[in-house]
Amino acid sequence: MKFEYKRRQTHPVRVANLTIGGNAPIVVQSMANVNTNDVEGGIEQAARIIDAGGKMVRFTTQGKREAEALGRIRSGLRARGYEAPLVADVHFRKEVAFIATDYADKVRIKGIAIRIGVNHGSLSGRIMDRYGDTPLGMVSGCMEYLEVCSEKGFEDVVISIKSSNTKVMAETVILLSKTMEERGMHYPLHLGVTEAGDGEDGRLKSAVGIGALLSLGLGDTIRVSLTEVPEAEIPVAGLLVRLTEELARNPVVETSNEVPTLQVFRSKTGEHPRVPEVIADYDEAFLSVSECERPDVLFGPKGTISEKDVEVITDEEILSGHRFTTGKRRVIEVTRPNVPLVLRAMDELIEPGYILRVKADYTPEEMPTRLGFILGAKLLFGSPLGGLWLRSGSVTPRELARLSYGLLQASRLRFTKTEYIACPSCGRTLFDLPTTLQRVREATKHLRGLKIGVMGCVVNGPGEMADADYGYVGSGVGLVDLYKGKEKVERAIPARDAVSHLIDLIKSNGDWREP
Repeated sequence: MKFEYKRRQTHPVRVANLTIGGNAPIVVQSMANVNTNDVEGGIEQAARIIDAGGKMVRFTTQGKREAEALGRIRSGLRARGYEAPLVADVHFRKEVAFIATDYADKVRIKGIAIRIGVNHGSLSGRIMDRYGDTPLGMVSGCMEYLEVCSEKGFEDVVISIKSSNTKVMAETVILLSKTMEERGMHYPLHLGVTEAGDGEDGRLKSAVGIGALLSLGLGDTIRVSLTEVPEAEIPVAGLLVRLTEELARNPVVETSNEVPTLQVFRSKTGEHPRVPEVIADYDEAFLSVSECERPDVLFGPKGTISEKDVEVITDEEILSGHRFTTGKRRVIEVTRPNVPLVLRAMDELIEPGYILRVKADYTPEEMPTRLGFILGAKLLFGSPLGGLWLRSGSVTPRELARLSYGLLQASRLRFTKTEYIACPSCGRTLFDLPTTLQRVREATKHLRGLKIGVMGCVVNGPGEMADADYGYVGSGVGLVDLYKGKEKVERAIPARDAVSHLIDLIKSNGDWREP
């Protein structure tokens, strides 16, 4: 039987000199985080994004002044020879959207290409009452707008439907694509994991969510949302696109067996019988790490298990019909390059619960993104995994164990550390978000399994951190509101005092423990 990569067919949407969808390459985009009224700063930042490989840049335009400033930014970029389209990000005010059509190449209003955006936690009260903040609710909210566009014969629409929860995000995009297919709609899709955070964790979350969908043939434009300078997002997104192109050039995996048709959602309901183990090759460095950073199983003469305790079969052998014959730990070693397709095939051929051993000989900079891409669909939608075992000649076993735990947490399979739901910031942000995130992290990173939202403003903040246990949200210049879940519990705290107030809030709810 053949397992194939096939990109979802969409109709093309023109955004100035750029095409999204159709047969066009996947478009990488980002969003400026300077104040849009800072015209020179906007020009400089957009230029850096474009120079890094970004094909489209979005600016917040919350008022008439910002919309007109966008026009000056656009003129300044054109004068320097930059032709990349600019997108206006308008919230709540339709009169501003109409003004923005004079200056932007894409906006949330008809007349030029528009973006319909639906985010987890930002649904209307009517949708929430009926569906809750679920994938079905998000798709239903989106389809209401798409039906209007379809009835009017307006096709210049790109859809963005996102969440900070990778599993919710991926399930929602798949459900939306199926719903559109049933109704004869072929609008292009924008992919992104909102509020992914920064550093290794932000890259892992983005690569797992976006990579899983790209490997299934979904997505026409992507944005990796990191709490860093916007141009840092572009190399990560560009690598995800290149990996998708590589997968498309090697689109088929054949097995010697006739097996049932792949069901992507086969294991989405119910809990896995147990969390996947983290396995690592023995290294003395593990003797000095905390318990939550130590692998569950160490392999080698001095480890928990050795060669006599495992039976190893390669993916090539599995695809050729070989099966496990002993009661030892079942290890499948991945050797083929088109890993997402290989793993989809193995999910149909092998009983759940095997250990996946992956040779990860990538550069340290690219490793989180590459691993998130190749394993994302397996971790989010595949049959239950017994364990994850990474090997590499380029990084240490300790680093590989950390990456394994990060991949499992990004996939919502196992929580072993504090998770930060942090927006990438934009022109509405009321404080230095990367610095603030670091301050919050330093104070709370020992709180295993807790989710903390760090958001730049109240426009998206309270809704987008709906998955968080606690929230830290900018509410004015130098002011912060604190949340417990979705409830605002403290208002307008001076930013200099907000971290200590957050610690007190966590303590008062019984979730604090000393480092």
